[in-house]
Amino acid sequence: MQYSNLLFDIRENVAYITLNRPEAHNSIDLSTAKEFYDATYYCTKDPGVRAVIVTGSGKVFSTGGDLKAFASEKDNLLRYLEELLNYYHNAISCLVYMNPPVITAVNGIAAGAGMSLACIGDIVLAAESARFIMAYSVRGTTQ
Repeated sequence: MQYSNLLFDIRENVAYITLNRPEAHNSIDLSTAKEFYDATYYCTKDPGVRAVIVTGSGKVFSTGGDLKAFASEKDNLLRYLEELLNYYHNAISCLVYMNPPVITAVNGIAAGAGMSLACIGDIVLAAESARFIMAYSVRGTTQ
């Protein structure tokens, strides 16, 4: 599959998944969630994958959900969020339950769902620039 929102490569039995929306701080919209699930699912099925590294391009790991995309879906927001969360949660499940170890390489900010993603690694490597932020209450996305 050709991806537009992430980079996916397998080299020497290591799968590299890089969130690649630096202009949007690697936030997760529906398209990104679908691609992320496809890549993680592939890693669960390829016996040649011996480790998976997840990171973000640019200066930010991920700021979580793409609030601009959410706002643009105001008439269909519930359906949009249900679909997005279905793909994203399935991707997270793939990472949690796969046999190969998962390494999250956190560069810059990891906020909201991005922080949750950063923390699911079997090994979490945090750059000096890494910042972990529970953004849900700040952004008004939880009660």
